[in-house]
Amino acid sequence: MDGRIKRFVLAGIIFCAAILACGFPLESKTPNVQRTVLAATIFILQTGISTLQTPEPSDTATFTPVITDTITPSPLPTAQNPLVIRKTLCWLGPGSGYEVASSLKAGTRVTLLGEGSVPGWWIIEGPIYHDPCWVPQQDLQFDINYNFYGLQMIDPPSTPKPSKKP
Repeated sequence: MDGRIKRFVLAGIIFCAAILACGFPLESKTPNVQRTVLAATIFILQTGISTLQTPEPSDTATFTPVITDTITPSPLPTAQNPLVIRKTLCWLGPGSGYEVASSLKAGTRVTLLGEGSVPGWWIIEGPIYHDPCWVPQQDLQFDINYNFYGLQMIDPPSTPKPSKKP
């Protein structure tokens, strides 16, 4: 019996070796999605390359993509017209050598038509008849987002000649 046991054990060893040599699966061949995503993330972080090929889905495993929120940039705020910050006069030219066209209350928004060629003066659309008139810069406050592009430089009209009194 001693010889029979040796042959039986030897046959068992050969059988096990043959099974292992044939490559019979010892565990499931279905892809592990969590391990694949983890490996891809580590690869991207280490190499900076993010163009990985996704594996073909098998019949037994399903992959559900995770939808993340996207950040949508908000538009810049719309600039407001200049604000009159104190009661002031609107002149037909830069200063008291010209006639007064109208007055402006503090808190009024005005439409800017141009910049005066005389420093410190802006030309606006008059509040009553919508004719151009001149306002001192220190009486206006400008929005930080206001677009000055395209405003023209305006020369003052000639000063009125003083009338001679008889």
